[in-house]
Amino acid sequence: MRKSQMEAVLDKQWDVAKSIVSLEPDNSGTHDEQPKIFLNLPKAMHHGWDNKYVIGVGEGFFGANHCNTKWLLNIMGDGGDCRLLRMLKQGRTRILFETDKYYQLLDQPSLYLKGNALERSMFNSKTVLFMNSFGIAVYLRYYGALKVLSKQQKFRKPMIYYNQDNYASFVNDTSCGDIMLFHYDYIILKREAYGAIPHLLAIRWAPGDPSKLVYRRRYYQYITPFLDWVDVCRNVLKRKPSLQLSKVSQQLIESRSPQFKLIDLKEMGQVMLEYFELKKLNSENFNDPNSFGMYAGRKLLHDKEPSMPSDYVKVFEHKPARPVIPHAVSAPRRFLSYTYYYDYENLTTLSQILSVTEVFQKNRYFCCDRHCSEALWHKDPLLFQIYEIVNLHCLEDLDADAESEKVKKVVLREQNWSDIASKPHMLCWFHRYDIMNCISLLFGVLQTCLLKNFPAIIIDRICKILLDILISSEFIEPFLSYSFYDTFFGLTSLSNCVPGLQSTSVMRVMKKAPLMLTQFYSIPQISDMFSMSFWRKRDSSNDDRPSTLDEVGDFLVTRKRLMSMRIMAGEGGEGMSCTSAMGSAGSIIMFARDYEKMCEVSQAEEEAVDTGKSDTIKKAQDEMLHIQRYTRQEIDFRYSSLFGQSFRYAVGRPKLVLDESKTLSQNEKESRDVPTKLP
Repeated sequence: MRKSQMEAVLDKQWDVAKSIVSLEPDNSGTHDEQPKIFLNLPKAMHHGWDNKYVIGVGEGFFGANHCNTKWLLNIMGDGGDCRLLRMLKQGRTRILFETDKYYQLLDQPSLYLKGNALERSMFNSKTVLFMNSFGIAVYLRYYGALKVLSKQQKFRKPMIYYNQDNYASFVNDTSCGDIMLFHYDYIILKREAYGAIPHLLAIRWAPGDPSKLVYRRRYYQYITPFLDWVDVCRNVLKRKPSLQLSKVSQQLIESRSPQFKLIDLKEMGQVMLEYFELKKLNSENFNDPNSFGMYAGRKLLHDKEPSMPSDYVKVFEHKPARPVIPHAVSAPRRFLSYTYYYDYENLTTLSQILSVTEVFQKNRYFCCDRHCSEALWHKDPLLFQIYEIVNLHCLEDLDADAESEKVKKVVLREQNWSDIASKPHMLCWFHRYDIMNCISLLFGVLQTCLLKNFPAIIIDRICKILLDILISSEFIEPFLSYSFYDTFFGLTSLSNCVPGLQSTSVMRVMKKAPLMLTQFYSIPQISDMFSMSFWRKRDSSNDDRPSTLDEVGDFLVTRKRLMSMRIMAGEGGEGMSCTSAMGSAGSIIMFARDYEKMCEVSQAEEEAVDTGKSDTIKKAQDEMLHIQRYTRQEIDFRYSSLFGQSFRYAVGRPKLVLDESKTLSQNEKESRDVPTKLP
């Protein structure tokens, strides 16, 4: 019965497959016309391309009913390894397992896996696959065979290449035919063969290397570039929300392969920030003795020049510079950004994204680095920490001699990313900045769930993940020590900020944090999360830390937080009332960094936040503009990494060169003035 079903499908499709898949002439003697690649792009895109880029399975593969195909499936499907090892030792049979020997299979796993009638196809039941022995073993989850094949790499010529092409035909077009090219990692995700990841790493697959997915119909061909394994997962997740990203990440981490790094920040160009510029006031730049030692802050927005009140002209003498930093993102941050930027309408991937975030949390990705914890300001308000990282001056080389030129300090954000990535004392600060952005994205996802009235169990899960990350990264003390305003302005000054962030989202976590701390952690654990200065204001007559969970809970709930903002001057007071999430570009906000100069603020005062309807509309507009800009930058970088400048010229968006002395709109305009023709 199985044989007749297979033959019926093959006979029906083979006539078309000969011209589309195998590039063979048809019965009339006419040859398949070469497809016109990228018909919708200018001729500049065809420069340097020839027919060798047109994908197709060459002649010489073994058909689905061929005896060699049945023999291979029988050998690899055997529970023991003895037969497979014996065949690999013989020259005349070993050649059948090599990387360039293809076999034809129907995309119906239940035909080959006895007793598994519920196995899902990789594409659909009418698809025909062309894979080598390793690809078949991944497809059918023959982990024993994969283990044996992966150990054959010790010979001078590897038997299996990690980037070997595999093919599928009749994926979308079952009448005229089509063909798709993919690699082993794509098979693993589509077939959920997570146990094959260690064996793929054993044949020197590097998860951080770029790859591509090529789809061809008769007259056109599409290429989808992937920067690394995260892009492949996001592509599959779009059509397969049930993909268990946590298992993929756990397998990569547990493999302890040198090809995979837990802290691996992918540089994706540059990004211009909207943040608070802070200036310390002294007798030379300010005339009010009561404000000496405090900081004057003004919000720098992308496309709005801040107006300068007359009293602060001397404080901000220079032209405002919007900082430009390398846009280096981690795997958990890119997964969270996918949910917030691409899946915000339905949140179908929320469960999987939260699971993969928990995996990275349990494997200590969000831990605070030693170099960061040694900084005196690593427990300051979030706003000050962002300012310090953006303007950080660090040694060019820690191991350089005292008389060497590399002893001098350099501005961190102005260094090349290759130099930063190779020096741990520089990379750790971008790692900490990446953690801040992950926290901001989690707040954005939490707010989306609140607006969509998600169940309380999902809200509590996000709050628990946020709390665990805050504890691991040592952000928990500034989060609970300082007011809502300090956290709020800090979260809206990041690369992955949430322009429409509402007070209820931040306050929700602040209220739940004390309850969750006493519920999930012991007294010694809670005590070690905070410094002595945090517990010192518990009682003026007793500086000891609380001794029971009830005392800890009471202290965390009733303790009044400090507010670094003291007064405001200049035009308007939007920053203090928080009616604008991004602050007011024309107002000056005074910040105190010394504990003695900070005033206490109660929860009632924090909750009394004006969120008018007009401001809500403004926030929604800012948020949509931010999402549009971020997604466009990410997609352009991904495609230009494969096609180079030709892609940017073809779509009319040349590479954006960011100048800190100009607004973002001015930078975009000057980039558009670049000629849109290839030299």
